Amino acid sequence: MGRDINNNGSCLDPGENDGAFDCNDNVASVNSAAVEICTNLIDNDCDGLPTLLDPECAEVVDADGDGYCLSGQDLNGDGDCLDNGEPGANVDCDDTQPTANPGAFENCTDTIDNDCDGDIDMLDSACTGEADEDNDGFCPIGRDLNDDGDCLDDGESLGEGDCNDQNASVNPDIAEVCTDGVDNDCDGFPDFRDLDCADLADSDGDGFCPLGIDLNDDGNCAGPNESDGSAQDCNDADQLVYPTALEICTDAVDQDCDGEPSLGDPDCAGYLDSDGDEYCAVGRDLNLNGNCLDPGEFGLAGDCDDSSDQVNPATAEGCFDSLDNDCDGSVDARDSDCFQYADFDRDGYCEFGRDLNGDADCTDASEQTGDMDAAPNDGTICLALPSTVPTTRTTTRTAWSISTMGDRTRPRQRRGRVLPARHRPQ
Repeated sequence: MGRDINNNGSCLDPGENDGAFDCNDNVASVNSAAVEICTNLIDNDCDGLPTLLDPECAEVVDADGDGYCLSGQDLNGDGDCLDNGEPGANVDCDDTQPTANPGAFENCTDTIDNDCDGDIDMLDSACTGEADEDNDGFCPIGRDLNDDGDCLDDGESLGEGDCNDQNASVNPDIAEVCTDGVDNDCDGFPDFRDLDCADLADSDGDGFCPLGIDLNDDGNCAGPNESDGSAQDCNDADQLVYPTALEICTDAVDQDCDGEPSLGDPDCAGYLDSDGDEYCAVGRDLNLNGNCLDPGEFGLAGDCDDSSDQVNPATAEGCFDSLDNDCDGSVDARDSDCFQYADFDRDGYCEFGRDLNGDADCTDASEQTGDMDAAPNDGTICLALPSTVPTTRTTTRTAWSISTMGDRTRPRQRRGRVLPARHRPQ
């Protein structure tokens, strides 16, 4: 970092560390004080820009792609005018306009010096002609109403004129062709600059146009199968809006172009409390406004079935309704809250009830019979007396915690447990 002013091989002396730097210390012609050389591919001035993108080389680049540079003509189509025979007098007078170059014909209505002769529109001799040289019904000064080959008759010089009287496919009555580089309809705007072609242009560069999808990444949707209507950009001024975009549920914008913005989009259903139980799929509706978009709501324990207000993380497990009421991933007897109705040892009996259909639980209709498994973990012992299940147990029993059938761990011994009403046999 710095410049060796006294040529002693270092940049440590006073005034030498002035911000100048060398981006390639093996090449003497490369440093931050050097002039960019436009005939090589080296970043001579260390500004980080490749030769043809460096502003210092703008004159040798065909920026608008019309075959001409400010310093000559691009004869081989490589985007610059550096090759043999290319620098010369045949230069572009406006390298931002593809319709302006020495080989173009003057367009009489676009306020551009198209042919680079110094005269614009009606000041150019090409725009003062009274004859219809290309026989398309238009002269540079107007329209040939009586088809006599000129525009000298009454009223003929009052209308729109031909902007290129050397090309019969160019006049005010012609429809704009969006891909030929020509201002076909003489409105001053060629191709996708023309409003007639705006729906086929990908103006925001997101790969979609108002009438299609840009399959070949050429910036428009005029190619084969690109404008078949299967995918359309609903806002071609916003790069984040297109048919395959991810819908953002919090900004009232229709990102994926399905006609339904934010909470109206099915993709955002998880943010709604559809069943009114204060829970959404993605969190909890703390302020009871019907969604979980507000601060602190998203990310809390969510509803696992937003079509039922009997299911949410705050609801107790029902044990007999085939629903995961408390959203813990376990249903009925498979839930640790309902272990009394599980037949752990597969002897046909649960702690409360008898498994009549062999599905390893006693939650089905008529299975809460009053029978009791005296040893829920011992398949050789089935019934305990009395056969009527008490509401208060005075004998010592073992409580079990299960996460899946057959997987259980032994907790502490408990006495005299009063069963909740929902767990009592019906």
